[in-house]
Amino acid sequence: MLQCKKKLRMLSGVALGALAHSHAVAQDLEGTEGEPVDQIVVIGERTLGLQLERDSVNKKSVIETEDANDLPDINAAEAIQRLPGVYIDEDRGEGRFVSIRGANSTFNQVTLNGLQLGSPESNGLSVPLDVFPPGALARIEVTKSTTPSLPANSVGGSIQLTTPTILGDGDPSTAISFRGGFHDLGGGKRIRTRANTGFVFGDNDQFGIALNASYEVRDLLAETIETTDLDLEDGTTGADFVDLGFGDEVWVIDSLELRNQEVRRERISLGGVMEWTPSDQSRLFAQLNFSRFEEDEFRLLKEFELEDGAGAVSDDTDLVVAARMPFGSIADQKFLEDGTAVTRYPSVVRGNFLGSDEATDQQFQRDFTPQNFWIGALGYEYFGDTWEVQLNAGYSRTTEYRERDRLNGEGGVTDFLFDATGDPQTPIVTIIGGDDVIGDPFTVDFDDFQIDEDRRFDEVYTISGDLRHNTELFSNPLTLSIGGRATLRNREIDENDIEYNPDLYATFGDVPGLAVADISPEFFNGLYDFGFGTSLDFIKDATADPEGVLGVVFDTPGDADLLGGDSIANEDVYAGYFEFLYETGPLTLLGGVRVEHTELSIDAFQEAEIEEAAGGFVDIEAVTAVSGSQSYTNVFPSIHARYDLTDELIFRASAAKTLRRPNFNDLIPAGSVEATIDLADPTAAAQSVTLSIGNPNLTPLISWNYEVSLDWYSHTLGYIGVAFFYKEISDITVDNAIQEDVSAAALPQAVATLVDPAFLTGEFGLTTLTVNSESSGEILGIEASYSKKFTELPGFLSNFGVDANVTWTDSEQDIPLFDDEVLDAVVTFPFVGQSPLSGNVTLAYEDGPFKARITNAFSKGFLNDSVFEDTSPVVDQSVYDRDFSRWGAKVQYAVRENVELTIEGNNFNDRLLRRLRSGDVNTFRETELNGWWLEFGIEIDL
Repeated sequence: MLQCKKKLRMLSGVALGALAHSHAVAQDLEGTEGEPVDQIVVIGERTLGLQLERDSVNKKSVIETEDANDLPDINAAEAIQRLPGVYIDEDRGEGRFVSIRGANSTFNQVTLNGLQLGSPESNGLSVPLDVFPPGALARIEVTKSTTPSLPANSVGGSIQLTTPTILGDGDPSTAISFRGGFHDLGGGKRIRTRANTGFVFGDNDQFGIALNASYEVRDLLAETIETTDLDLEDGTTGADFVDLGFGDEVWVIDSLELRNQEVRRERISLGGVMEWTPSDQSRLFAQLNFSRFEEDEFRLLKEFELEDGAGAVSDDTDLVVAARMPFGSIADQKFLEDGTAVTRYPSVVRGNFLGSDEATDQQFQRDFTPQNFWIGALGYEYFGDTWEVQLNAGYSRTTEYRERDRLNGEGGVTDFLFDATGDPQTPIVTIIGGDDVIGDPFTVDFDDFQIDEDRRFDEVYTISGDLRHNTELFSNPLTLSIGGRATLRNREIDENDIEYNPDLYATFGDVPGLAVADISPEFFNGLYDFGFGTSLDFIKDATADPEGVLGVVFDTPGDADLLGGDSIANEDVYAGYFEFLYETGPLTLLGGVRVEHTELSIDAFQEAEIEEAAGGFVDIEAVTAVSGSQSYTNVFPSIHARYDLTDELIFRASAAKTLRRPNFNDLIPAGSVEATIDLADPTAAAQSVTLSIGNPNLTPLISWNYEVSLDWYSHTLGYIGVAFFYKEISDITVDNAIQEDVSAAALPQAVATLVDPAFLTGEFGLTTLTVNSESSGEILGIEASYSKKFTELPGFLSNFGVDANVTWTDSEQDIPLFDDEVLDAVVTFPFVGQSPLSGNVTLAYEDGPFKARITNAFSKGFLNDSVFEDTSPVVDQSVYDRDFSRWGAKVQYAVRENVELTIEGNNFNDRLLRRLRSGDVNTFRETELNGWWLEFGIEIDL
């Protein structure tokens, strides 16, 4: 933490220096007689959004739909990434989740028209923003300094999605658009179409209706190589490393996985609002929005894996020890603190590795996942001279149904060579002997056919009311606000796993309907020999009729797990707030306090399985109902100050307390129980039980957020902004292991139901793997923005404009490790998903009917996942994403006043997804090819 605190003091000094300089600038901007200059007109690429940002007391970033439509962004996540302090996490080459100021998607609040959205994700916190196309939205606001009137669960920020309206600021018109194109990798088609209309009617146009609809379909191909393991057991020493005489313990590759993924994504979005303004001061409205995102993925998977203890290094001279990363690199962000000692973890080796007695596994999988979002709301607004009233009631329903159908096989013994002496991020595997499993399905054993069905249901009821009174204090305007909100959330998870095991030995070649397709020449540009595959239709048919299609007699057809993994959670949040807004001269203050009370209850099922001490699983399993509950109350004060140094120069400062409620998976008081019990001698010393379980008593993560910013809206220099932010975070959930000796009576209920209690009379070594709120951390950073249209330049240069931003962040998270409930050490990691440097730049050109944009979004590599085994950090297995940079462009030409032709595309630099272990360029984890795309379109305003 000391390093972060030093950096914070340094940034504070910079901020104070900037404030002092701003006073000098303010004097320079005054006229010769001390009078201020004329009102500044902001000229930039985000003019409308910048005006809203400028008018705000607290810090926020805004993007309007018309600005988003000028860029090659296909969903809300990609549109939001253009804002300062924001970057995205991709999925198959497309934006999906959003991180804000170093805080990943689980730290953010997402609302649509003020209503909280549920989450289809397993953690229950992340909202996938690729569900919403930009054309279905009117505006996106990212509030980075939370006010008392907003929900407190916004450590990173609050993302507010707003759909179009028609009365007041709407445009009663009709527009349609159509885009079609192709995807470079695999040549898949891309189609996008959108229509929106709005009209007013009635006396004095009191009624208005706005409707919008969009449909998209995209066929993608992703090709991936991944090293699933980096540990090789030496057959001679039995150690988990190979000692090359360099004095280091090093890890080497022992498996390689190839994945060929054909993906179809469809999105449909429908929305509408009906409004009535019975008077100039009142408005009633009803809104309904529906979005469906459907992904259908067909995956062919092949894995080359060394058997434990059977691997051998072909030649020590071929091994290359990876150089340690230089000081200050991303690799230095992980180290073990043990008192005053700092121990660096070892480097990873790359080289030629030859194995014997290996297995080559093969899998064919269909992954079908539709997600549905329903959002409905009713509202009333009254804006009087002294009193304002807002009443809202809404309902949000989010569902996800995921079905994974897998045909699993295991190949025979094969000798192959891993060669990473060239590009360490594309290690080559070569078959050099043994069974020929590449092109012969008769050498791949048929293990089983699995059907996994997961259903997630998340509904949120919201009722809120706000009352504002406009008055004066010392002849200055003062607004006092009070309000309340009840958010009632019901979340259900239903997991069903069905497994079909062959009764007799069979291979893939014995499956009569298996359609064999050779995909080797196309995979990864021919770099790897993938071998044979099958078709999506074959897997679909096998799911509907496993025995008939696969032609195999199964041991236990339809052997299903119907309760394990199921849970129901109810989380009710009741909130009230008081807020004031006071303006005196150039100073504006916004502050107050918010109180939130949370009630939580969870019902779930605990699975248990016994393994005999003598070895081998016995057919004894049980599922037991469990439950948990808790409640807590938090108080969230905040204060925001804005000082208009001049008409152009605005200084802001804020302090606010926020929270993030625990991950739903971490709260569920269920998981798995594995017991090693000697049924013949219950008093034997070999008795042990390992319980993996969630913790319903987790407390929410708390963050104090501080910010100072300076924004210059100049009529000559454009918009220049800089912000300094710091987050002090406590009560972060971390994995924890508690080991103790207990009597049979103290064992979990799920274990006691497995066997006769008479056998459970001895002492048991109980290991409980759970989560606790025992970690703390800090995030600090600088955010800078610039926007300008160069109208003062001569000739065609006056048509150019630029919009750019960059954000630097640094973070530390201290994770305590316990040994028998005693603090053993502290590991320091960066926050997961926190990029140390990210930004965007857009170069624009406009000349009459012609518009063009060239864009680049970038981020430095960041920690994607930190890996723990029994709460001990496996640092060399932690996953980092490499640097990200993606170039795109869009060209528009208005052939008529109401008809515009477009050409757009993205990822022209063919950026690869690269993932590493430990942040070292030599510790390859994953490389994924996605390719670029191009679309042609027409937009018509009717």
